[in-house]
Amino acid sequence: MPQLPENATHEHDFEIVVNTRKHTVTEAEMTFDEVVHIAVADGLLSGPQVIYTVSYRHAHGNKEGDLAEGQSVKVKDGTVFNVTATDKS
Repeated sequence: MPQLPENATHEHDFEIVVNTRKHTVTEAEMTFDEVVHIAVADGLLSGPQVIYTVSYRHAHGNKEGDLAEGQSVKVKDGTVFNVTATDKS
């Protein structure tokens, strides 16, 4: 079997769930903004007055918690994100 060069990275696809919808990502770490972007693309409320809350479970190391803006979390197959949008009008 051929070996990868030392500087090559092996990409692995991870199946995650965002607001009950399955998604495949290639990054082992997801940021708050990346998760929100996926949720908005799926039809979650968006706009200049919207505040997002992100929680997760089954992350790498069986971790769970809340993800704040500017933070990231390491994912694994089966990591679940719940994104809630609140209009602050």
